[in-house]
Amino acid sequence: MKSRGTRSDSCKPVNLGDHPGRLRIAAFSDYRAQDIEIVVNEIAKIRPRPDLVFYAGDDISRFRRRGKNFFEIIASHSRYGLCAVAGNDDDPSTRRLISGKSVFDVHFRPVILGQYAILGVDGAPRRSDLEGIGYLLHTEGEIKRHLVSQAGVVGPRRLLMLSHAPPDGVLDQAIRFSLNREPRSIGSRAVKNFVVTNKETALVVCGHVHRCGGQDHKLANAVVVNAANHDDFEAVAHLAVIDLAPKHTTVKWRVLKPISSVPGIGPAYAERLIKRGIRTVEQLAACNIDKIRRAVPYAELVSVRARAIAENRPFLFRQPSPKPKGVEVFLDIETDLRQEYVWLVGLCIGRKGKYRKFFAKSRKDELRVLSNLLAFMQAHPNARIVTCSGSRFEERIMRKRLLAHDLPADICNRMEDVHQSISHSVALPTSSYKVKDMGKFWGYRYKHPELDGFAVAQLYEGRYRRSRNLVQRRKLAKKLIEYNEDDVRCLPFILDAIERMSRDADEIAHIF
Repeated sequence: MKSRGTRSDSCKPVNLGDHPGRLRIAAFSDYRAQDIEIVVNEIAKIRPRPDLVFYAGDDISRFRRRGKNFFEIIASHSRYGLCAVAGNDDDPSTRRLISGKSVFDVHFRPVILGQYAILGVDGAPRRSDLEGIGYLLHTEGEIKRHLVSQAGVVGPRRLLMLSHAPPDGVLDQAIRFSLNREPRSIGSRAVKNFVVTNKETALVVCGHVHRCGGQDHKLANAVVVNAANHDDFEAVAHLAVIDLAPKHTTVKWRVLKPISSVPGIGPAYAERLIKRGIRTVEQLAACNIDKIRRAVPYAELVSVRARAIAENRPFLFRQPSPKPKGVEVFLDIETDLRQEYVWLVGLCIGRKGKYRKFFAKSRKDELRVLSNLLAFMQAHPNARIVTCSGSRFEERIMRKRLLAHDLPADICNRMEDVHQSISHSVALPTSSYKVKDMGKFWGYRYKHPELDGFAVAQLYEGRYRRSRNLVQRRKLAKKLIEYNEDDVRCLPFILDAIERMSRDADEIAHIF
């Protein structure tokens, strides 16, 4: 398998010598946003020391910055070194960055260590149904020939594979390349066929599919370890510690929590804290409050949030506002991606009330939807309308769209965004205070957990509006409405949970 402008893959393997018995590997992938120093420090703490470290690709240029070769530094914390491959989002020219003392690009040269051989496949499969999947791509036929060639030069050994893409059908269900926002398989069929056919394959370490990261699964005689990480700034990271014995393989996951996973700490505050030696949630939770104040103005708040994440439990640090008397209306809206029109308003009267929907089948239907909403709300002239966005989203958009149609916007004066009230009353072991994340912590189950506001808007503007199949349109409309209903019902679910916590609390953390 050759890519234009790259090295030949016909090199003989690198032989690292003998290694009897058990093999220990630390593995991670798609480390695109998290603090690299954290994973370096975590690997350095592993005992017994790992024999090898595997990196399964993407953003390899991050590991060669500011005069540092992090691949080389990580390799120094293992007995034999680091094996890596480039990912599909890496430019082929950056493969050269996988270099240094005890650093091996196993796509070009497989590595032999005693009874083991490490084979490598970089990039992702090029398929007609996977448009725009990246820069470094290979056909399934090329991947097949490449693996056969590598297996041929290493001889009869126990095979370990480092592949950016997972095997087809195993920890490879992605949404990113799905047209209907349903999870779909984007793994390599050639990788799967090789593992199934070659019974001596004991391990596949991969990445690529972020939503399947931090999981392992059995395939034939091999254990597949998807070590991918999410590329959100606030995401935690996963590191796998894999032990291969002659007859079995065990995988233990370590969760690394950078300070960026604490809500309220953005890039600027994170940089200030890092300069003061505070990199992890655990360090922040244990840190003297005066030291935090020098970097973050609302030090007490981020301190208790860090403690909630570090200890994986909620902290009530201020009594929430008492449940108001009178009628509560819980409301959520859906808009197009540019927020130029409203196509769905969902609400329920009371915390257990019936869900009501006002759905626009097209953009031209917005006036009817808003008019019907106002007519319905006339029966509840004094109701408190409760929303949760942190930015008064519903109030701002609804006021704008009502006025655009010369409709009265008085209803917006009764809208109350309770996001700040919640986030300043309770600290949760979550990386955000979005309704969906808070609801998930308290145990609310969304019917369509793969969707978010962005995906729903894409689905409505794309497949729903363009479809001419009435049956398909009805199914899509049902899905969109169910998602909105969950957003509506999740908010009172959260408020009830916090009120129960307040009643049951023996004491409130006095941090302010």
